[in-house]
Amino acid sequence: MMSENFINKIRSKYSELNNCHKNIADFYLKSDLSVINLSTREVAEKVNCSNASVSRFAKIIGYNGYLDMQNSIQDYFNNRLNPLKALEDSMDLYDVKNNYKNIFDKSIQMDITDLKKIDKYITEKEFDLLVEKIKNADKIYIFGVGVEKPLAEFLLFRLKRFGLNVQALTKGSAELYDDIQLIKNNDLLIAFGFYRYPRELNILFDYTKSKDIPSVFITDDPTSPYKNKVTMHIASPRGPVGVMHSLVVPMAFLNALAIALGTEDIYQENMRRMEEIRDEFNFSDYLK
Repeated sequence: MMSENFINKIRSKYSELNNCHKNIADFYLKSDLSVINLSTREVAEKVNCSNASVSRFAKIIGYNGYLDMQNSIQDYFNNRLNPLKALEDSMDLYDVKNNYKNIFDKSIQMDITDLKKIDKYITEKEFDLLVEKIKNADKIYIFGVGVEKPLAEFLLFRLKRFGLNVQALTKGSAELYDDIQLIKNNDLLIAFGFYRYPRELNILFDYTKSKDIPSVFITDDPTSPYKNKVTMHIASPRGPVGVMHSLVVPMAFLNALAIALGTEDIYQENMRRMEEIRDEFNFSDYLK
């Protein structure tokens, strides 16, 4: 659902639109975050009309052009995705005034629905390719700050147990430069980012692209602005835009990734070695 202003612009002109423009209107009214970075060509392909029709549509509903309409949509998402607004919209969605159990039930149901959709966005080929890239990397750098930090730490924990050479990049700003200078061509960068992307992503992806370093971006936006900057762009929506989301979908993906890597004999052997060290140097013995 778009902003009231955007909706009113469409509805005020809807009866005057031809079939092609009505298809465009319906597309936008039913769309979510993924429309933010779509070009006129991409919109035209989705509604089966010409690029010119998309541009004319923007003017017909009251904008100066397509870019002006896109700016309006982006303003909407920027306003709607602030923490307080997300909480308020979540309370409306979960019907807080009813009872707390209702919140729990609806939240779980939304996560189940999103999990069922994940295979529509992440293909078997993409999944297998990511497994191979992790296996072949000399060292893996994992970036995640803010709400994405737990995902980075979870993946770091899993990969380290397999004996893989991994390093977390969970600090932003100037400290990031100390780490990215160490990333080499045979390494792999895995970064997490949801809407309102941290500015550090620009630095990371510009650097890795300039040095031909493989990079993977895991996000919830299939049309993120980093799609053409990375080696692999893996996206799966996490539910309605503008509400407080859980990390169930990306966490399930990472868990599946860890299990897939765990089928390798060498990683199983590394875990056995870890268990042997644990048995030989029992932590409780040092507490006596």
